[in-house]
Amino acid sequence: MKETTKFISGALTAFVVIAGVLNVNADPGDIFVSITRRHAIYKISPGGAQSLFIAGGIRPEGLAFDTAGNLFVGDSTSHTIWKIAPDRTVSIFSINVSSTGPLGLAFNSAGYLFAADADTIYLYDFHGVPTTFATGLRTPLGLAFDSAGFLFVAEEFGGQISKFAANGSRSIFASGIFPTGLAFDSAGNLFESDGDNKIRKFLPDSTQSIFASTLVPTPGLACDSAGNLFVTDPFDEVIYKFAPDGTRTTFSASLGPPTWITIQPPGPSPTPTATPPGHTPPPHPTPPPHPTPPPHPHRR
Repeated sequence: MKETTKFISGALTAFVVIAGVLNVNADPGDIFVSITRRHAIYKISPGGAQSLFIAGGIRPEGLAFDTAGNLFVGDSTSHTIWKIAPDRTVSIFSINVSSTGPLGLAFNSAGYLFAADADTIYLYDFHGVPTTFATGLRTPLGLAFDSAGFLFVAEEFGGQISKFAANGSRSIFASGIFPTGLAFDSAGNLFESDGDNKIRKFLPDSTQSIFASTLVPTPGLACDSAGNLFVTDPFDEVIYKFAPDGTRTTFSASLGPPTWITIQPPGPSPTPTATPPGHTPPPHPTPPPHPTPPPHPHRR
């Protein structure tokens, strides 16, 4: 049995199909993955049980949870950030900020959302109003915050990982690489998926090593609270799980080509103010009508 939910925002109408007979309630530690080419998001329990969370109407790419359990979804086809509440109510958080993104998403500890675009990182307040946080980047994809509040950005064509302080000041964390995805573990180690088919591990002191090899570049990296690293492989259509010692196992398969991935966090939600400190957003225009995007082949 399946139920179909219609959601409307302004003149935009879309339909999503959700599996009514499956347990799709999100719990801390559950893993969510975008199957971009199939316009679907799946939920996978820590034990590996798979269920369809939502499908149709959106083309999911970057994923990020706030601590209230709302899932935010980047969709560069419709240039929309969708918000999916724990009860699976779907709404538009922001639309048409640019003509290319959004892709990677990440929340800081204060509850503000950051999104990667063609050459820009946007910061969104609690109401979806954007400001430009940083610009002049070269193909920013994966975003990740460390425990000190610094934002790390994988610049694939820039060949580097950039590090941003809360005030927007920028430094180069690592260069001579081609990063696509980033993820921190609870010990402060940064993992980076690279265009040379490797995953690098950066210790808090910036010492780096090769953590894994023979993997396709991917934006989909996420660490759980036990230090396990989950990596999507859209070529072989699997999700790998790496133990802290680097042991690799196949965690999930048969869903289709997985792209972006995130893990449901625990904890209460912060209540940010309407305007983030140090930023004065411009007036937010009323979103124009936008049709449901047509099927689009998977981008590799």
